[in-house]
Amino acid sequence: MTIKDILHHVELEVERSAVKHLPHNSAHETYGILMEEVAEFFDEVRKQQFDVLAARKELVQIASVAVKAIHDLSL
Repeated sequence: MTIKDILHHVELEVERSAVKHLPHNSAHETYGILMEEVAEFFDEVRKQQFDVLAARKELVQIASVAVKAIHDLSL
């Protein structure tokens, strides 16, 4: 998978999230959302049978939260 492919997946997740969720209202809200996504990634890491696709999905969600926050909070 190339960087371009990964960024495309992040872009699709940002678009999906924008439809499903309201804009971030504060850096504190973004922090909470990011920590939730990081915890979900860590759950995948701790599994006895590491699932690459599930871990990748969580990392894409982490990246999309960051991109959405930069946009929503005008950072």
